[in-house]
Amino acid sequence: MTITTAEWERAVAALRGERLLIACHMDPDADTLGSALALAQAVGLAGRGTAEVVVGTVDGRPASLPRRLGALPGAEDVVDPARVAVPDTLVVVDCSGPDRLGSLAPLVDQAGQVVWIDHHRDGGARGDVLLVDPTAAATAELVAELVRRLGVPLEGSVATNLYAGLVTDTGRFGHSSTTPSAMRLGAELVAADVDVVGLTRLLFAEQRFSELTLLGAVLADARLDPRGLVWSVVDEEQLDAAGLAFGETDGLVDHLRTVSEADCALLLKRRRSGELKCSLRSINGVEVRSVAASFGGGGHDQAAGFTAHDDVEGVVERVAEAVAEAAGSRVTSTIRR
Repeated sequence: MTITTAEWERAVAALRGERLLIACHMDPDADTLGSALALAQAVGLAGRGTAEVVVGTVDGRPASLPRRLGALPGAEDVVDPARVAVPDTLVVVDCSGPDRLGSLAPLVDQAGQVVWIDHHRDGGARGDVLLVDPTAAATAELVAELVRRLGVPLEGSVATNLYAGLVTDTGRFGHSSTTPSAMRLGAELVAADVDVVGLTRLLFAEQRFSELTLLGAVLADARLDPRGLVWSVVDEEQLDAAGLAFGETDGLVDHLRTVSEADCALLLKRRRSGELKCSLRSINGVEVRSVAASFGGGGHDQAAGFTAHDDVEGVVERVAEAVAEAAGSRVTSTIRR
């Protein structure tokens, strides 16, 4: 890791105090929530008081956790963002910039001190202590190291939450971000008796019938642009009917990602306001982070996202052009097809 020993020591020293708040980004995924819950539990086990976990929202109302994430140990204790006080210490996990915190963003300037833990490249991390390493496969990998330095063993609920973050951000250890270090951490967590079968079913292999029918609709509406883009649209009303949150659509875009004729998959999630939350997934090594960045978004080389206020056709046109350009410099797989 590229983080210095001094920075780790500063982070450990910061994790104490009466008001310790751990903040997750809007539309949470398993890496942000699993990392936050694991760290909060470790703080308690280390005898450093109580840390609360909160999820950012647009309007300051309580976050609607995706059903799968709501089953993670400790998720029932996530607090209402409208009721949090300015903390002595704010810990931000897996967040590329303050804007991703939504209504919680002002706390970055108001808190007594800020510890920022993240693995996004070229992100907008801000704080007194920065634990930022873009070579980490997941923020859970960084939090696991911090938990060790707190003197807390990686076991029980801590291990379960860390594994959830690690296994999702690495695509079940199938994304290009997967490193030997990530695999070693996965093995360590499995050795700690994490219920791998149960978690895999919860996170990846279990869905309600309404979710299955939604997937059918998304696939039926999919389009293949000759410039190497496969894309589809899903409306907020469809997600509500299926009981899915905006941050719970990775399975939908991952199905689009299986199209062999495309270089990139794009899922546009249309809010009632008309705003588009867009998820990009690379196919065969095309770098999509720069595509998202051209819209003011970000993420990782193989998985990124952005928000747009244009019409669907306008967004698809711009993305298709950017994908065609990026495909010329793709990093292709070494596996023969």
